[in-house]
Amino acid sequence: LSGMLALFERLAKQATEQGRAARVVYASSVAVLGESLPPSVDEHTLPRPTMSYGVHKLVGELILADWTRRGKLDGRALRLPGIVARPALSAGHGSAFMSQIFRAAQSGQSYTCPVSPSATVWWMSRRCCVDNLLHAGRMSAEGLHVGRVWTPPVLHLSVQEIV
Repeated sequence: LSGMLALFERLAKQATEQGRAARVVYASSVAVLGESLPPSVDEHTLPRPTMSYGVHKLVGELILADWTRRGKLDGRALRLPGIVARPALSAGHGSAFMSQIFRAAQSGQSYTCPVSPSATVWWMSRRCCVDNLLHAGRMSAEGLHVGRVWTPPVLHLSVQEIV
C-alpha cells in the first residue's frame, strides 16, 4: 500500500504543479470480489475480498476513485484476472499455475496442477490485458461513471476445458 500511495501522491503533486490531473490506469484484480460470486460479474458486483491481496487492491480502487473525485488524479481501475502466458517467475503467486500449464504443454513436460480439473478460473491473455489497459488509458474522462472501475470481459473456464 505504501508504494501505491507514494506514487499517487507524487502524481497528484505533479498534477497540482502542471494544472491538470495525471491519468492513472490502475491494475486492480478480480481478487477484490472474493468467493461465492453470482453467475454474472461486473463493476457493480459488491467487493468482498477474502485475502489480503484483494483487500489491498480494493483500497487502491477506493483511493483512486476518491482522488479522482477530488480532482487530484484522473483514475481508472481494471479488475484483471490471472494473465496467462506471461514469463516464468520464481514468485509463487496464486495464478502462476495458469501460465505454467501452457509452458509445460509447449515443452512437452509433465505438470502437476495445484487445483482440480473442475476448478474454474478467469483467463485473459497478456495481449488482451495490454489492449484493455491501453483502452482504459485512452478513454475520455467525460461521461465516465464515478467509481471509475471496470471488470473487463474474460474467459471463465475450468482447467479441464483448457487442458
